[in-house]
Amino acid sequence: MPPNPQNNGKPLQWLLALPVEVRLTIVAGLLLRIVLAITTRYTSEDYMITLRYAENLAHGHGLVYNVGERVLGTTTPLYTLLLALAEWLRLSPTWFGKSLNICADGALCLLVYLWLAHEGRERAGRIAAFICAVHPLHLQWSISGMETELVTATGVWSWFAFARRKEMELFAALGILFLLRWDSLLMAGVIVAALLWRDRAVPWRGICLFVVIVSPWLIVAGRYYGNPIPVTGQAKVIVYGWFADHDPDSSIRFEATADGHGLSTIAQLEPTWLLRRLPRQQKLLNAFTGTVPAFILSVAACAGLVTLVRSRRGALLPAAIWAVIYVAAFLVSRVLLFNWYLVPPLPIYEMLAAIGLSAGIERMPSTAPQWLRSAMIAALLLGAAIGCGVATGLTLRRSQRIEENARILAGKWLNGNSGPADRVLLEPIGYIGYYSHRYVIDTIGLVSPQVLRFYAGAPHSPWLAQIRYYQPEWCVLRPGEVRKLDEASQIEGFDWRSMYSLAHVKKYAPAPNEEPFEFRIYRRVRSTAPPRE
Repeated sequence: MPPNPQNNGKPLQWLLALPVEVRLTIVAGLLLRIVLAITTRYTSEDYMITLRYAENLAHGHGLVYNVGERVLGTTTPLYTLLLALAEWLRLSPTWFGKSLNICADGALCLLVYLWLAHEGRERAGRIAAFICAVHPLHLQWSISGMETELVTATGVWSWFAFARRKEMELFAALGILFLLRWDSLLMAGVIVAALLWRDRAVPWRGICLFVVIVSPWLIVAGRYYGNPIPVTGQAKVIVYGWFADHDPDSSIRFEATADGHGLSTIAQLEPTWLLRRLPRQQKLLNAFTGTVPAFILSVAACAGLVTLVRSRRGALLPAAIWAVIYVAAFLVSRVLLFNWYLVPPLPIYEMLAAIGLSAGIERMPSTAPQWLRSAMIAALLLGAAIGCGVATGLTLRRSQRIEENARILAGKWLNGNSGPADRVLLEPIGYIGYYSHRYVIDTIGLVSPQVLRFYAGAPHSPWLAQIRYYQPEWCVLRPGEVRKLDEASQIEGFDWRSMYSLAHVKKYAPAPNEEPFEFRIYRRVRSTAPPRE
C-alpha cells in the first residue's frame, strides 16, 4: 500500500515510503527535464510576453507590456509576480520560472500516483506517473518558461483534494489556480457542481476561502486596469473569428504554427504532436515516440473510461467530464488552438490510459519467469524514456534555433536601428517585442486592445487599416502578410508601400531544403493624413 499523505510523519520519511518505481520515475523525469532545458535552451515565444510584463514591474514601470499603457495582457498574474520577484532579486526569471515548472512536473507525477492509489488503482498510478514523466507535451512545456505545468499540477491537486473530501484544501488550490490562469473558472464550476451532486450541500466555507484568495487581485486589477479580465480572450475570439470568416488561408493561422505551437484543425489534436516540418530522420523517430504510443494510449484511455463508468465511483469520472467539456469548448470555438491548451486536461487522459493499460496487464498470461517479465518491462520503459527525450530534444532544439536566428536577431536589429520613441507594428510580439524594447502595436490585440475595432465589419485587411491609421515608424511582416497587404491595397486604393521602404530582412532556414522563416522590417519614409473616423 502507498504511504498516506495525511499521516503526521516527516515529509522525507513519507517520500521514502513511496514505491521505489514511483521515486525513480519522479527523479528520472526531473533529470530528463533538466538535461533538455540545458541542451535545447528552448523558451517559448509567448513566455517572452509574460517576461516583459514581469521585468517592467520589477523595474518600477508597473505590470504593463508597453510602458505607460495599462493593458492587462497577461493571463497568469501570480506567475508574472513570481517572475518579477526573481528579477527584483537579481535572479534569472527565465530559469526561475523553468525550475518552478520542472518541479511542478515532479509534483504532477506524484499527484497522479497518489490519486489513483487513493481510488484503489495503485498499479495504474505507477503507470500514470511514468506517462506524465515522459510525455512529450509535459517535457516541452515544463522547460518553456510558461506557467503551463504549474497550472496542470495545481489542477490535479484540486481534483485530488476533491477526491479526499478536503474542502478547504480544494478551494485553496482553486484560488491559486485562478491566479495562475483565469480560465480555470471552468474547472472550478465543474468541481462545485460535482460537490453539490455528491454532498447535496453548498460548500460555503470553501467558497468564502476562494473569494478571500482571489479578491485582492480582482480589486487591484479592477482599479489599475479598469477591468480585471485579461483582454486576450476577447482579442482571440474577435481576431481569429475574423480570419476564419474572411481569410481562412491567412498566415496568421498557418505561419504562426511554424514553431510547433499552433493547431488549426481537429485532425491535429494528437496529444504528442510537436512539429509538422521535420527532417526525415526526426519524423521516423517521432513515429515511434509519438504516433504509435499515442494510438496505444488512446485505445487504453477508451478502455479506462469504460472501466470508470462501470465502477461509478471515485473523483476521476467528474474530472473526465471536465476534460471533455474543456476540449469540446475549444473545438466549437474558432480560436487558434495552441498545444499548451491541451496540457491541463492531459493528466486525466493519461490516468484513464493507465487504468486501461493496468487492466490489460492483469489479463496477460504470466507463463514467463518473473525476472524476465521485469527485465522486459524495464527495458521497454527505459527505451520509451530515452526515445521521448531524444525526439523532444531534437524538436525543441530545432525550434529554438529558429528563434535565435530569426526572431531574436530581428528584435535586436530593431533595437539598434530605431529610436527609443519609435513604434513597431507586428504580430509576433514575443521575442521581437522583447528584444526590440520598443513600443509595440500588436496587430491581433493581445496587448493592444485599441486595434480590435479595425476587425469590425468586413474590411479587406484589418492590418492595412491599422497601418493607415497609426502610421507606425516600423512594421515587421512575414511574406504572406505582405502579400495580403498588397492585395488589400489594390482593392482599397491605398498604397502602403509608398509610405514604407524595406529596411531589413531576417531570414533563416533550419535546413538547406526547407522553406526559410522570414521577417521583413519596413521603415516609414513618409506620412499621410489619417483616415477620418
